[in-house]
Amino acid sequence: MGYSFGAMDAAVLSKVLKDDTELLALGIFEPTNVMVRTPKDLQKAFTKSGLSAFKKAVKDAQIPALQEALRWDRLAADFIKFGLSTLFVKENKAIKSGMAANNLSDDLMPVLDEHPGVPTLLASAEHSLITPPEQLYYHYGRLGNLMSRPNLDMHVVEGYGHEMGDNIVLHGLLGKAVLSRHKK
Repeated sequence: MGYSFGAMDAAVLSKVLKDDTELLALGIFEPTNVMVRTPKDLQKAFTKSGLSAFKKAVKDAQIPALQEALRWDRLAADFIKFGLSTLFVKENKAIKSGMAANNLSDDLMPVLDEHPGVPTLLASAEHSLITPPEQLYYHYGRLGNLMSRPNLDMHVVEGYGHEMGDNIVLHGLLGKAVLSRHKK
């Protein structure tokens, strides 16, 4: 399972699992690689998502320790440092280019073909600029639908943008939803 860049990782890792590893479920939440765009356009979408949305998602989780651990006075500086690192650090520039690709279906199709019964949940946020629901629906359609792949599902989380993954309770519930479909 993964969220954002981690969703891309989950899709790719599920392609390269060793034969002795069982794939129980696949949760792809807010993947970035769902549409054609430049790395610069992707960075603009992240910037527009904003710090206040992140703060709201953390607050909505209602976990005091998490709220205390995140020092709001440092968050703006951390966001700026991260943004700058994607401009000047060679490895981060490469990651950003990969995140701006439109290859989610290409990554997932072989996995779903090889593991046709694996429960798979694609999730997007209603107001996401990173993973617009209509773009994820496109990939859902390419991958199949509930008629051709009964274990493939898609969910749009209302009221959030890409920051939905920063509400770790919500993120956990999405994970629980896909795992609950795994037949033991």
